[in-house]
Formats: sequence, structure tokens, C-alpha cells
Amino acid sequence: MQSKKLIQKIDILTGIRFLAAIHVVLFHNFAFFDLKNISPWITNFIYKGEAAVSFFFILSGYILTHAYKERLNDSKQKRKYFFSRLAKLYPLYLFAFVIDLPRGLDYFFSQYPSNEATIKSVISGLAHILMLQSWIPRVTASWNPPAWSLSCELFFYIVFIFSVKPMMKSLRKKTLIIILYFFPIATYIFATYFTIIDTNTSIFHTFWRSFPLLKINEFFIGILLYGLHLQEDKFIKTIVKNGNIIFWGSIVISFILTTVARPYIPREIFSSALYVPIFSLIIITSQNDKVFGKKYFESKALVYLGTISYALYILHQPIATYFSLYLENSLFKGIFYLCGALLLSHLCYRYIEKPCQKKLTNLIK
Repeated sequence: MQSKKLIQKIDILTGIRFLAAIHVVLFHNFAFFDLKNISPWITNFIYKGEAAVSFFFILSGYILTHAYKERLNDSKQKRKYFFSRLAKLYPLYLFAFVIDLPRGLDYFFSQYPSNEATIKSVISGLAHILMLQSWIPRVTASWNPPAWSLSCELFFYIVFIFSVKPMMKSLRKKTLIIILYFFPIATYIFATYFTIIDTNTSIFHTFWRSFPLLKINEFFIGILLYGLHLQEDKFIKTIVKNGNIIFWGSIVISFILTTVARPYIPREIFSSALYVPIFSLIIITSQNDKVFGKKYFESKALVYLGTISYALYILHQPIATYFSLYLENSLFKGIFYLCGALLLSHLCYRYIEKPCQKKLTNLIK
């Protein structure tokens, strides 16, 4: 019964997912708008858009558990699940790679001698096509940088098959969430204190923000949060009951802490220390029917934008290159780019993502 109630409350998360995707888009390309004299409160918040990926990972674990917790009982169901997820991701993923090819090749052949450029572009390109780039920090951002998170997602989809049932049966879900929350923070402090690795290099930052084993805790937290909902945990019920205050309070606190705490918390653990618990609270409290603005988040327009948010996320950076070739940064360019990205996302969702997913899914039935 509880599961059926939750089915009706997924729309709000779809709407919020679009806002998270827009945050990532602005994080990468806010300079397009060429806005001057903007409050540092706003710019600091925008330039932490990379943290929105943590929201995607938590939400992914939550939604997948909602959809598949009782549908992975044999090898056929598991195979169908995995290929249906791949069918959703890969067509647009590959399309975005093709769009990014000219930029990537131009970069390699302008930075390295021809032979070296050929080797680097082929190796990194294969890693990207096979969705393995997040495992190799030196090639993670070579092609369509935001795509690293899809490389992580693919790994999470595989792990989900073996982890969802044990986690749903666990009697220590809250304890596991606390351990998973502190895991990356403790790992970073340990690595820094014992000087295991130089944490001040760009390659370390790439490794830390994109290596799947360092991000899977967020995915697991999403699974466990859903499990707590289903078992009607008293603590979770209390949070949901006070959802209006906690939902908006979490958003306000995240906005404030981004500016106040940013100089004092290392970039590598900023998301883990601040945003992961806040994103978790937002997901939990979204189940309160009385959250202020819920109708807005569940509006048809915002839910549809959330539906095409994957297309927006995977395409926004490859197409940004072409806008930069022909337009100087200005308010017009920023608005034109944003509208163009949304229009292309709509078209690609309608004519690539949906039809390809349907055809590929039918092949494995």
C-alpha cells in the first residue's frame, strides 16, 4: 500500500530533477550570460552546480528501488532490467559523443604531435564509447566532460542487481546511511593526513569527483532512503510530517552555506559534507503533500522538463562549443543558448531517446 502511495509522489522529484540539471548547465556555462555586478551569494551558489550530480546519484538509487525492488527475481528479469537501463542511456550518450567529436579532435591535434594525438584520441574515445572513462582519471574529461556521471551510473546499475535486496532487508538502514555519509569525508581526511596522495593536483580532483567507488555511497543512500520509507520508519515519518519546514529550510541552508562555508571546506568534500544530507532531506520531505509549492514542482511543464533533463544534461556541453564559435558572451547569447539547449533536448528526447529506447527494449523481450 505504501508503495502505491509513493507512485503518485514521484512527479515532484522529476520536477526537481530538472532544476538540478539546470544548475549543472549554469555551472558550466554561466559565463555565456556575461552578467556583471551579481551578488557573490548567487555566483557562489551557481558555481557549486557540480554538486547537483550527487542529487542525481541519490535520486537514481531511490527511483530504481521504487521501480525494480520486486522485479529482479531471476536472470531473465535482471538481464531485462540492465538492458532497459542501457537502452535509455546509450543512444543519446553516443549522439552527444558524435556532436563533441570535432571539439575533441581539435583539442588533441592542437595540443600534441599527430601520432600522439591519434593514440590519445583513440584510447580516450574508446574509453568513452565503452562508458569506462570515470575509471581512468586521465581520460575522464577528454570527451563531453559531464558524461563521466553516466559511466558511474552504468556501474551502479550493475551493482544494484546484487545490492538492492540485502539493503532492503537490512535492519540497520539508518546506521548504514550514516556510515555511507561519512565514508568519503573520512577517506579524504585519511588520505590528506597521511599524505597518501597529493590532494592539490587537478588529476586528484578529477579522480575524487568522478571515480565510481567514491560516488557509489550516494547511490546506496538513495536505496536505503526508499527502504526506510517503505518500512514506515518513525524518524523518517517525523521528517516527512515536518516536511514543509525541512524541505524549504534545507534549500535555504544550502544556499547560505555555499557562500559562508565554501572557503573553509575543501572542494573535494564540499558536496559530501553539505549537499548529500541536504539532498537526502529534500527527497524525503518531498513525500509530504503539504510542501509549499508542490503543485509547481508537479506541474505538467516542469515534470516534462524533468523528463527531458537527461537529454539536457548529456547534450548541454557539446553544443556549448558551437555557440562559443559564433557568439560573444552576452545576455542574448546566454538566453539563446539556454533556449537552444532546451529545444534540442525536447527534439532529441522525442526523436532519439524514446524511439530508440522502445526499439532496443523490444529486442530483449
